[in-house]
Amino acid sequence: EEAENLAKRLRLRFYRTSVKDNLNVEEVFRYLSEKYLEQINEVEEEEEYLPKTIGTSLMDSEPINNSKDNHVKEKNGTKNNKHKYRNHHDDGAIKLEPSKRRTKGKKSVVKDKCVIL
Repeated sequence: EEAENLAKRLRLRFYRTSVKDNLNVEEVFRYLSEKYLEQINEVEEEEEYLPKTIGTSLMDSEPINNSKDNHVKEKNGTKNNKHKYRNHHDDGAIKLEPSKRRTKGKKSVVKDKCVIL
């Protein structure tokens, strides 16, 4: 009952399921699949209206501001909130960069093990 009340309060659909008894498993799967497909279709419709080119190319980007102070003063004295991993351009383009470079390599697990000689 507690779960049913929570579902009502949150306006969610509530299913009682049992994989062992095969109770409502197919119905839940079908419902979730339909919701997922609706969500994908909404995203695709939104993308159709976006312009194909946004911002500037990577070759036109400015260097990353690595200073501790992310508030950079402009020439006119106003503050511009620049994040240290983003480049802001005058035309409104933003270039995001990761905080760490991923190397796709695995760390050595043997390196930190204790060894008895």
